[in-house]
Amino acid sequence: MMGRKVWIALGALGLVALACTCGPLSALTQAGEAIQSGQETIEELEGLANDLEGLGEELDNLDLGEPGTAQAPAGADEQGMGGLLGGGMGLENLDSYTARLVVTFEGTDQDDQPINSQLTINIAYQKEPFATRFEIQGGGPGVETFGLSNVGEGSSLVMTVVENRSYLETVDENGERTCLGFPLTEADLQGGTFSLSPEDVVDIPSLPEMAEVGEETVNGIPSKHYRAEGVSNGELNNATVDVWIASDGDYLTRMQITDEGYFEEFGTGAMMMSYEILSANQGVTITPPADCEVLDFEVPEGDQ
Repeated sequence: MMGRKVWIALGALGLVALACTCGPLSALTQAGEAIQSGQETIEELEGLANDLEGLGEELDNLDLGEPGTAQAPAGADEQGMGGLLGGGMGLENLDSYTARLVVTFEGTDQDDQPINSQLTINIAYQKEPFATRFEIQGGGPGVETFGLSNVGEGSSLVMTVVENRSYLETVDENGERTCLGFPLTEADLQGGTFSLSPEDVVDIPSLPEMAEVGEETVNGIPSKHYRAEGVSNGELNNATVDVWIASDGDYLTRMQITDEGYFEEFGTGAMMMSYEILSANQGVTITPPADCEVLDFEVPEGDQ
């Protein structure tokens, strides 16, 4: 599912913000304490990445069962949706966009305790000059199922990358805010670490042939809707996979997966995951957060 690069970036760059008390300690002392106490956060982030990637691996090899149950849309090849998007997601051609990734689960966990939780990531992206922002929020009974102890009911985590710096803000359940900034190198910015696109959620070119549902509007963007139903493979039980493609832009505007049954990562119940573009080429404003301490130190270009 979501590329591990995103979660590791959030954890590795955010250790200080997640752990420090922002008292009279020097920046180096704060950083040292953060590195020591932040290892659990890194493990949680990697664990969530593994859970989501497990579903992504299943989607890469979807099998609809008996052939002929879905008609291939015009332009699609034997690889499914790859022909529609030319092998990419199309977002690389946009100058800016805002998007939202949502994962929800309602049911019971492995101990038969009720779960009704949601994880939401709001995304803003600007190509030139490069800037991006992630806001992560979680809530509901059982939100710990997602594996992020620092993102729960009433708390949030925001990472902003702008002007060659990465800033990480956390707000805990009591409303207490912590914010620190870190320098980045050109290699950091060009390596694709600070991005989250549909390709990190699901490999669309590897999806099977899908039936064309019709033309719809997704957040003001005219789009063509395609669907695959009854998808059962590994961790997916009887899933419905929906994909929307911009009618005049050949980029993905929405992707949604719904399924019910037993999931090793969560328990038994109903799972929904969606990624949608909220706006495209409408311009975004991404600025450094206010009142944020910046740990300015030289980052060697060779330390990547």
